Amino acid sequence: MWPQFRAIQDSALVSSDQLRRHVQIYMKGLHNVIGAMDDEAELTRILRRIADAHARHGVHQFHVHNMLPEFVAVLYPCLHQRSPEVKKAWTTFFDVIGSLIDKLSHDRKWAE
Repeated sequence: MWPQFRAIQDSALVSSDQLRRHVQIYMKGLHNVIGAMDDEAELTRILRRIADAHARHGVHQFHVHNMLPEFVAVLYPCLHQRSPEVKKAWTTFFDVIGSLIDKLSHDRKWAE
């Protein structure tokens, strides 16, 4: 579970305002990433901002990887094309975010 949600009981998580806000931010970030796919500088800026925000909250690469199977399971019914390439693309995206998070966390520790 994500660190900021550990204090919330499982039964209350579904109706949690905190989770709802997180999902809205997540979807906005995803929208921004997709919108910047043709602009490498903007895409890099957005990915670093997302990774930095996660690193500040103690999220690590393994948290991101743990979310991938559920994300794909939710996404697949919305897709008309359920190819291995689609899953691989999302896996690569989650790997990039996770790697950046861990790199920023490591850099932050050395800066202290």
